[in-house]
Amino acid sequence: MAQVEEDFSFTMENDRGEAVRFSGNAQEYTLDRSGMSQPLALNFGTVRYARRLEPQAMVRIFVDHSSLEIFCDDGKTVFTTRFFLQGPLTLSIQGMRGTWYPLRKAVWNGRSPCITPENVI
Repeated sequence: MAQVEEDFSFTMENDRGEAVRFSGNAQEYTLDRSGMSQPLALNFGTVRYARRLEPQAMVRIFVDHSSLEIFCDDGKTVFTTRFFLQGPLTLSIQGMRGTWYPLRKAVWNGRSPCITPENVI
């Protein structure tokens, strides 16, 4: 669980600059999956928005090797998506405070795409 500031971002990115980004400002949350290695379900759009309900929000983010679930505003606002980024990922966090818990190490095509403590910035 992370406490977020008015402006914050959570970005998972590979070394080619392909990324999935979740961010927020005072009015809304944004999930941007337009930079994925393998676009998915384009007919539903690649950027999703939701109105921010709580000024002092707590956010829970769950990630595994291809899915992302985000719970905001005490669970009143939820984002869920599949994502496909090739190769090892780097996690960039701005405007968020909390604890990161690795659930387990996943292996994908013989390589680990997981985010480890070494590649969180």
